[in-house]
Amino acid sequence: MFGDGLSGLLGGDGLSGLLGGDGLSGILGGDGISGMLGGDEPPDIPGGNGLPDPGFAEGLFEQFGGDWPENDFTKQIPKPDFGLTVGDMTDSEFSVLFQGATIEQIKDYVEKVKATGFTVNASTEDENIMGIVIYSYEAKNSAGYKVEVFSAMGMAGLTVTKP
Repeated sequence: MFGDGLSGLLGGDGLSGLLGGDGLSGILGGDGISGMLGGDEPPDIPGGNGLPDPGFAEGLFEQFGGDWPENDFTKQIPKPDFGLTVGDMTDSEFSVLFQGATIEQIKDYVEKVKATGFTVNASTEDENIMGIVIYSYEAKNSAGYKVEVFSAMGMAGLTVTKP
């Protein structure tokens, strides 16, 4: 589950700094933009309006906070009721970390995702390992898009991958 789709958010290419590497380490408590996970308003950061930042290569997109973006990926899934912390998009996938989403909210959101047709080859993980709740849902829709929704150790997010 935490392989290809979420690798950019949990330690692979793209947003590896999110969990403590170079570049974006401030998101989880460093200087500058640490208020994104607990402040009243996300800071006004370029790209936060859901539009590609002109500094990125064509076909790539990164977003910090802001509104739910409209793109081919987000048209496949319901808009969540919670905010965004950070998003990343390439030509083949869209990934986002949610702001302030509880495990219960993630499970409710997964039911909405299922209702939109993401039920092909579905798998669910719902475990409590030494007090750590790990929840994930992965499935495809009839068009071949794959969604992965997760919540673990206080973090939650999703990845949508094109067929």
